[in-house]
Amino acid sequence: METSQQAGEGELEGLRRTLSELDAGFDRRLGQRIQASAQIGNLQIPEVRSLLLSKLTAMGEKGVECRLEALYPVTSVHMDVWDYVRCLGILIDNALEAALDTERPWVEIVLLAQDGRVFLRVSNPYVNRVDPEGMWTEGWSTKGAGRGLGLPMGRRVVVTEIRPETNEVVIGEQEDVWTDQLLADKMNWMSVPKLKGEREALAKIRYNHAGTPCTLWKISQDQVRVQFHEPVRAVTPGQAVVFYEDDCVLGGGTILK
Repeated sequence: METSQQAGEGELEGLRRTLSELDAGFDRRLGQRIQASAQIGNLQIPEVRSLLLSKLTAMGEKGVECRLEALYPVTSVHMDVWDYVRCLGILIDNALEAALDTERPWVEIVLLAQDGRVFLRVSNPYVNRVDPEGMWTEGWSTKGAGRGLGLPMGRRVVVTEIRPETNEVVIGEQEDVWTDQLLADKMNWMSVPKLKGEREALAKIRYNHAGTPCTLWKISQDQVRVQFHEPVRAVTPGQAVVFYEDDCVLGGGTILK
């Protein structure tokens, strides 16, 4: 209607502008389709490809932009493929649900096949402040009480590591959160000039931790190795560890691993 009206009124420049916009829109949509086809073509696991095609369709129906990136052929995931599909599907559903609460919703799915492994990232524009300490509290979830991580494992699992630099949360079995040793750096000695040889102490790894007897060894200028006399739960890299001798503070540092 607009094109015919412009031609009839002799608005040649307006006609050219309208046709140019139509061509640009067509080229953009065609380019997006070609790019999406190439990415999907790299998903050579039928179960994964079928899942993503269905999720792409669902996102399109909800008006959510999907950014799919699979630059290299994904031929295996080195785990049960149906477990992988279930985890991937739930991650995408959670990302989609949160994205719908944003002004311009989008979900980005990246699968990177490299060195015999497949790295997966699902992200969206949703921004919310998360207290990492809460992840060690039973029943805690960013989505509300009782929601958990949303992974149908068929058994109880726990968070074993938080990687803020890559926005990753590592899960494992109950026994995986217990350890009998740690490595600490950035040591600051207070009541002793420096650590010589080995020394017995009481280590606290959280502000509300009662403390656990341990043995300290100096392994470098500002690093010590800690051997607990009994396993402790939830040693968290990046948190402080403080060492006591009776009521005296020997020093402290940052948990490295």
